[in-house]
Amino acid sequence: MVELGPPYPAIGNVILEMIAPPQSADIWDVAVWGTDSWSGAAVWDVAVWGVATWLDNDWLDVTPESMHVKYSWGADTGALGVLSMTVAGHLIINTYDPLRILDPSNPNSPVVGTLRPGTPLQLRFAGPTEGRTVKVAAIDTINYSINTQRGLITAIDGVSKLAAIKLPAGLTGMPPQLLEAANWVLEKAGITSMDAAIVAAGGNPIIGAPIAEEASAWDWLNTLGLDVRYGVSLIPLESIGTDLVRERVLFTRYTVPTDLGLAIGGAGIPLDDVDVEKSREGLYSRIIAYDTGAPSTPVLASDLNAEDDYGIAVFERTRPVPNAASWVSNVLADRKDASAQYILGTLRPRVEEEIVALLDTFHLCVAHLNIALRDDANGMLSPAIIESVNVIGAQFEAHTQAGWSARLITYVP
Repeated sequence: MVELGPPYPAIGNVILEMIAPPQSADIWDVAVWGTDSWSGAAVWDVAVWGVATWLDNDWLDVTPESMHVKYSWGADTGALGVLSMTVAGHLIINTYDPLRILDPSNPNSPVVGTLRPGTPLQLRFAGPTEGRTVKVAAIDTINYSINTQRGLITAIDGVSKLAAIKLPAGLTGMPPQLLEAANWVLEKAGITSMDAAIVAAGGNPIIGAPIAEEASAWDWLNTLGLDVRYGVSLIPLESIGTDLVRERVLFTRYTVPTDLGLAIGGAGIPLDDVDVEKSREGLYSRIIAYDTGAPSTPVLASDLNAEDDYGIAVFERTRPVPNAASWVSNVLADRKDASAQYILGTLRPRVEEEIVALLDTFHLCVAHLNIALRDDANGMLSPAIIESVNVIGAQFEAHTQAGWSARLITYVP
């Protein structure tokens, strides 16, 4: 394995912000994790409670004295390949907060009126040269211990919100192309804090018919993506005002993943371990779908070698799709064989460029592995694992003492 070196520190570059009314000039104290000035979407004169310059911004820096932050996005397993689904992302924040800024019972907290479930939070990275929003979520629970001055905040991202909104049966008027249809779904769901976009290399394909039965807004978006074999995920956006879009529903074509040049192992970001696994989970020897031009006629793609290996395993999609013959052929190509999947251990970025590269990952971007393996029997190096994998999810941690770390959920097509 690569020499790890010290992890990139979390102190000073992790900022927690909350929607709150503009504050007076009351000085609360200096936030240890804050920064003296930052020229991104939220602009502060100094990192002192209540002394921020508000411009047109209603985000308040509520960073406590110290934090341990965990958050996730995307799929939670790479075993399903092109059939993977993005799950609800979570944000978990353990705080040490002697000023009681995040204590819901403190009447003098600058955010006392908004310390409740549903209030938007955003987690920001503000390094020496780079700054960005890395997670947007809504508060689920807040806990604060008066005795220990420690707190716990849990929050959920927009996937949970979309999954909770049910669209009625019989909706009509959906546009025929993916991008317009996705924004139509968000409009029907009454969502104003999100919009939809397609990674440029994918194009804007024709999708199937509207869903006939009652379904959640998230089910609609996943259904539209699966129609044309596009992955669906949420990415955070920079936010200047409370009325602007804060999350984007991003569609990425499975056959055209985006190469960001992310290197892991070798000269790239070090990691502490990697497991190599082959499994029959998520494998199918027969794929059945129905075409929008002939919705009652099944279209089949099968593989005799796969049937010999693990029997007849059928995946059937009853919803008609455009060009069903191509659909079943491509899904079978991805799901018929047990590729060697790489389960990456903890990645430990050492410099700002490495943590930024990890924070910039999104659904269906490429990671390049270069993992040298040592033969313990004779001390010689065996051939390295040199492979390109698709990233479909991630989990991040930022800790006062331990710094930044990450895990990526990947799969090999």
